[in-house]
Amino acid sequence: MSTEPTSATAPVQPIVLQAVNPCSVSIKSERFPMRSKRCFVRRIIPPHIVGGAETGNVAKYYGVLQGDWREELRQGFAECFRVLKSHGTLIFKWNECRIPVADVLKLTNEKPLYGHKSGKLSQTHWVAFLKPAVGG
Repeated sequence: MSTEPTSATAPVQPIVLQAVNPCSVSIKSERFPMRSKRCFVRRIIPPHIVGGAETGNVAKYYGVLQGDWREELRQGFAECFRVLKSHGTLIFKWNECRIPVADVLKLTNEKPLYGHKSGKLSQTHWVAFLKPAVGG
């Protein structure tokens, strides 16, 4: 019998800039500490609540968006695509409890390949992007 935690028993980890897998980090406006075109798959789960007054579990686990969060997310999308290889996949998770996913997707010029709603209220969106080949 395995002693490894399952998704049902594993504790929820906060989103931080440093990650075990450098191709799976939070979305921040800073440059990721890696060269361009390094990852085939990248997963991002940014905070989705605006403001610093939030103290609930969601804010504790994921953090909150501060300041010019639209620009931070815009730069974060660009940075994720920078480190993806051609034909690389970006998996984006967003919960639209406060901000509609359509408003967030407007912050990138890249078009989603597909998306999926999940959760009890279908407010969590998993969106997949495919980076096009550079140069045709």
